[in-house]
Amino acid sequence: MCLKVRIILPTIAIMLLFSSCSFNSMLSIYNNDKKIASETNTFNLGEIEQEIDNKKIEAKIDDIEGMETIWSFTSDEDMDIELSGEMSIKSGKAKLVLILPDNTLILLAEKDFASNSNEITQTFSVKQGLNRIKLVAEKNTELDLVLASTDGDFQELGINW
Repeated sequence: MCLKVRIILPTIAIMLLFSSCSFNSMLSIYNNDKKIASETNTFNLGEIEQEIDNKKIEAKIDDIEGMETIWSFTSDEDMDIELSGEMSIKSGKAKLVLILPDNTLILLAEKDFASNSNEITQTFSVKQGLNRIKLVAEKNTELDLVLASTDGDFQELGINW
């Protein structure tokens, strides 16, 4: 075998190995509305403590990246819903996105570790059909989340449903 081939092939193999290890599909989700609107949940989740009552969620998340549906509501008519609580970011960046039945996205809140306020108070309109809220997080986001809504149900994080 030629000396050049002996050098080039292992070099290419090492480059491919490092590039595939550094690629993280979660990083491409945060700003991709089409992926966020999808019915799928794609996330990496570290340690989590959570307590859920259908109208309220409290969670301490050690490490999350990607997106996960945390709330859903099937409405028989167009109506307003109140969402209140806090999202305290310890590292990284996260947002809450409302997804209407026609896959229109509405940003409800976006916070990072430098945010001046953790409070979330939002009245939003849902449409007839299935409405969802997704938590979307950048790489290595650590956060505390406390949310309550007047309608709809919160779901346990870490369950890909």
